[in-house]
Amino acid sequence: MKTDKKDFSDNEIIEYPLPKILSIIFRSHNMYLSNLLKETEINFGEFPFLIDLYRRDHITQKDLADEFNVSEGTVARAVKKLEDKGLIKRKENPKNRREKIITITDEGKDFASKVFDIDGEWEDEILNHLTEDERLIFK
Repeated sequence: MKTDKKDFSDNEIIEYPLPKILSIIFRSHNMYLSNLLKETEINFGEFPFLIDLYRRDHITQKDLADEFNVSEGTVARAVKKLEDKGLIKRKENPKNRREKIITITDEGKDFASKVFDIDGEWEDEILNHLTEDERLIFK
């Protein structure tokens, strides 16, 4: 399998389907994170929610569902597991009793910070041949 740009002609690169490229990147990232997370209590399905809460705390389950384009039930299950592990807390929204506001705990922040840094290293490795402008355009 060709894996390095020098293995491809310019024409092959242009003709390579974008969905296939995105799939390769996604699978590579999944394997990297799964390997990293296998030594922790958190699983790959919970990881994106914890990282999002690390970036923007005090949000609702609906906010998370909308952010990731998943059902509120999917969020509720992942959030329950994170809560059981002491990484987040859920509380009733005083303005809307049916709504839960989620906050990340100090333990959750510490864990997310470490994983976030390591995930950033993966991204830097993947994009290391791009200039800052090219990274911005790519993203």
